[in-house]
Amino acid sequence: MGRPRTYDDRVLFDAAKAVLRERGLRGLDVRAVCEAAGVPSGVVYHRFPSREALLAETWLVTVAAFQEAFLAVLGEGDLHRTAAFVVGWARAHADDAGLLLVHRVDDFIGKGDESRSKRAAELRRRLSLGFARAAKRAFPELSAAEALERLVFAVVRIPEAAVRAYLVRGATIPASVEHLVDDALRGLVGA
Repeated sequence: MGRPRTYDDRVLFDAAKAVLRERGLRGLDVRAVCEAAGVPSGVVYHRFPSREALLAETWLVTVAAFQEAFLAVLGEGDLHRTAAFVVGWARAHADDAGLLLVHRVDDFIGKGDESRSKRAAELRRRLSLGFARAAKRAFPELSAAEALERLVFAVVRIPEAAVRAYLVRGATIPASVEHLVDDALRGLVGA
């Protein structure tokens, strides 16, 4: 039986996100993650065979947590509330939002990583189903493709554009952004 874990993987994921946000993908190495997490380098290599595996797992865990909350709000059917949720979540989880805003799963998961590739595909499938249901409910008069495009623009593209500049600069997203996003949505989806 191996030694018991003394460090929670979330500590490593949080450290990886913080280093990634501060230094970018090229500046991220295992040593920097270990320093940020306050753990010896052996802890990372005991759990993850490479820097890429750590980053892939960090991305998957982060996107899964966001999607679970996002899909719950989206499923309620209020697009204004969903867009406001995205902005509020980005404010409360700046490192997570920065990771998801700047990087895609393909940045981290390479060929031959079957397990993580399958998990990423399942996340995409769940999100697609959630979007399809919400689009049909929100815009029943439109074709499926048009409804989906309008929905994604309303609850992803507008909030994403609104928070991007703040996240890139490392600045706090002001509360006024929710109001600006809501104003933008009124023209797209109405009150």
